[in-house]
Amino acid sequence: MRMAQEGNWLTPQAFGRLFFQKPPLVYWFSAFSMKAFGLSLFTIRLPGLLFGAAAGAAVFLWCAKYRSVRAGTLAAAMLLSCPVYLAMAHLVDVNILVAAFIALAMTTVALDPQIERRSTWICSGVFTGAAILAKSAAGVLPLIALAVYWFVASSRLRPPLVRLAASAGVAVLVAAPWHVYQLLAHPQWFWTEYVDMQLLGIGMHPETNGLFNQAQTFYAKRLWQLDPILSLYAAAGIAGAIWAVRSRDRLPELLALCWTAVTILALASFQAKYLTYIVMLLPPLCVLGGLVIPRRAILPVALLLLFKTQPVTPPMEGARAMRAYYDLQRDTELIAAETDDDLYSETLPFHVRYAAVDPSHTLATGKPDYVSLGIVLTRDEFLALPELEPTYARRLREWGENSSEPIGTTIMLAVPADLTAVIRTYPGIDFYVPAGWTDVISQAEPTHQIFRYSANRVFLLSRVAKLHKEPVPPIPARW
Repeated sequence: MRMAQEGNWLTPQAFGRLFFQKPPLVYWFSAFSMKAFGLSLFTIRLPGLLFGAAAGAAVFLWCAKYRSVRAGTLAAAMLLSCPVYLAMAHLVDVNILVAAFIALAMTTVALDPQIERRSTWICSGVFTGAAILAKSAAGVLPLIALAVYWFVASSRLRPPLVRLAASAGVAVLVAAPWHVYQLLAHPQWFWTEYVDMQLLGIGMHPETNGLFNQAQTFYAKRLWQLDPILSLYAAAGIAGAIWAVRSRDRLPELLALCWTAVTILALASFQAKYLTYIVMLLPPLCVLGGLVIPRRAILPVALLLLFKTQPVTPPMEGARAMRAYYDLQRDTELIAAETDDDLYSETLPFHVRYAAVDPSHTLATGKPDYVSLGIVLTRDEFLALPELEPTYARRLREWGENSSEPIGTTIMLAVPADLTAVIRTYPGIDFYVPAGWTDVISQAEPTHQIFRYSANRVFLLSRVAKLHKEPVPPIPARW
């Protein structure tokens, strides 16, 4: 939204600061869509729908060429009916984008497995570069899969190594300029968030939260729970492909098997286990099933798709609460404690801070630069913010950030009761807290009106805050 409305397309910004946790391709596509069609949920999500469909088309082409149109149709339908894939394609999500570009890169080679045409290695490189711009290191999976494919393929059928190298060179030409620019223009921010925190930190070093320390069966177990039909289809595809490639002359099956194996190893080696990552594995699994399924089994398996059900996700209560708060037109900032809106409030034009109960100071130990810059504060530091803010502002300027808006984005609380001191010190600020924090709510009554939004959440509205002098613009209607 900021890119579409304010410009600065090269450098993503969020929470009032530079934001390098992911490359910008997913933001670019949504911003271009908004520039072309206006601001709405539909236009923001349109690129995900299109590229989700593109991956289905790639699966179809692969299987239709080497098996049959029926097998390709079934494989694509198996992918596009998978609940987690369908859900991610309806959102602005980097995983669906990287899965689509990887599928397009691999399918380009599958249609010309010996890479005889120049367009093959060029297009494969372009798609791989786009995958890197979608999700950094995950985007190099096609290059790794093609390298494995070159090693295991029969020597008389493997593609020329120079063309694989040329494809990698094209990928570098596509992905490198943005990375080089940011490394030169914003070296501290880029290295800290993009390299140290995301690539080296989350990817390589285990933590203690729920995304880490999961069993290696994490993805297989959840795919079975979500889509048992696809799980059986994929298992049969893997077994059939392994049997088919014993001679190493079945290049389409061999390429799909290399793609699958590399993706599985990547998911297993990455320390964090998160369900949406499985989206990258679904296209190769569907290709394998489509390549080996017996002709007589296509119709019975297709009929099973009629019994697939999609889980119904209720509307997010926190998002509705934030929209309702915006409509109140309050002339103050909001502190959201243990927020349940999944940061939806960041898309609305008012200033919000986040308070999190973090007795072990995980935020501080995991992101020390955020602490030194004042982005993450303890309760006591936030209480002394007027005295500390000049120091934090100076440090932000040293990092090339001239705004003080990032200061105090997140407030760490040792226990919920710590918020009482914040409310007492800042009576002109509104708060959004869990309904179970009864002691905090009761002690806020002298300075705040208690508005029980729901059984789970409560707004504490400052008695001294006023309404905006001018009506705030309405939020665009939902699609």
